[in-house]
Amino acid sequence: MVQPSYLLQKSAGPSPARILFDQRIVPGAINAAGAAEALIERLAVYTRKSPLSALAVGLAVGCALGCLAARRKR
Repeated sequence: MVQPSYLLQKSAGPSPARILFDQRIVPGAINAAGAAEALIERLAVYTRKSPLSALAVGLAVGCALGCLAARRKR
């Protein structure tokens, strides 16, 4: 059974790390994903190809650049 004093107790609230994550990191990631989606859509309109092919080409170029960067570090 709930005691009357239960309603008067307050929690400490979220930690500063949780506030940073919820108010800075998550919105930033959502904005970055939206910007990437808009860029892919503009590229698809410009090249008159489907967005999937533009995404595949971008992914392939990104993987190639990542592999080249990884080889240079060795």
